[in-house]
Amino acid sequence: MSRRVAVVAPDATCAQAYGLLRKQGGRCLVVVASSGDGGVVGLVTERALVAASTDAQVRRVFPPQLTVRDVMTSAPWCVSPSASLEELCDDFLANHLEAAPVVADDGELVGLVTTVDLLRTLQERLPVPGRERAA
Repeated sequence: MSRRVAVVAPDATCAQAYGLLRKQGGRCLVVVASSGDGGVVGLVTERALVAASTDAQVRRVFPPQLTVRDVMTSAPWCVSPSASLEELCDDFLANHLEAAPVVADDGELVGLVTTVDLLRTLQERLPVPGRERAA
């Protein structure tokens, strides 16, 4: 799980979101409410932003009025900070997830789990001859 989570407002333009994504080096942004509570309202992936762009070249061009709200996945599957690896794998497989915000009981965003995080954790737990396990 990554505790440093890049967030964006639903009213941000897709161009702004794509710029933030490139700057952060991630593959998705958690969309948080613009209101005072800042609760998780969506998830926007690099794939969704690329699909929304009007230029297939390296430099992405977005219609100026297109916002994150227009391309995000609303009400994304969120997981608890106490979820086990087995529960996370089950959730990701059953719901075809690439990422899931980690949200505390009080609604606070505390992290983001991705398929890469799960694969790394599983790899670390696999016994591999000649490789010492990380402590």
